[in-house]
Amino acid sequence: QEIGTPVRCAEGIGLDFLRSYIDIEPAWIAQEINGGRIFSPNGTPVVIEYPDAGVVLERKIFDRRLAENAAKAGAEILVKARVTGITKSEKGGQVDGVHYRYNGKDYTVGAQIVIAADGVESQVGRWADIDTTNKLNEVDVCAQYLMADVDLDEPEFCDFYVGHKVAPRGYAWIFPKGERIANVGVGIGGSASGINGRFAIDYLNEFV
Repeated sequence: QEIGTPVRCAEGIGLDFLRSYIDIEPAWIAQEINGGRIFSPNGTPVVIEYPDAGVVLERKIFDRRLAENAAKAGAEILVKARVTGITKSEKGGQVDGVHYRYNGKDYTVGAQIVIAADGVESQVGRWADIDTTNKLNEVDVCAQYLMADVDLDEPEFCDFYVGHKVAPRGYAWIFPKGERIANVGVGIGGSASGINGRFAIDYLNEFV
């Protein structure tokens, strides 16, 4: 519906990786990260110091700049355009385009490459005869809040909390986004979701 929203991640990324693709702009960066801390179930942390390890982004700003750069390079960007199917070549049955609906009208566009970037169990992939289904034990379920007034004693560290009570087959995280702002989330194993009536959001609320 809109470039950059909703945010689907904790927004952390390594700087070396990012620099290899694009020049970094200060406006994208919410917090510089110099390491991480992993907290065991009894609260004991393992501290990993890694100066200049990465940043926590403002994905809303970052994603829009990526879109701007793509447009400058010649891409045509359509928001609120829903893909409704794919086309295949007569010879070989290769995917060579998509059908989509935009502003109440139906269109078809050809392409040498179609990227199925519509999620872990991609519908576009299924249309292309790719089995994109996953078993519950292969999937994690997550929930996250963007929180203000968070007491961050080390805002240059990303924190991870492990343990079955905190997040069965997963972990909880705190990714700082400034002096007292952070992404706070929990990811649990799909097979653990719903056991005893508890879902990722319930573990997150308890963690918070």
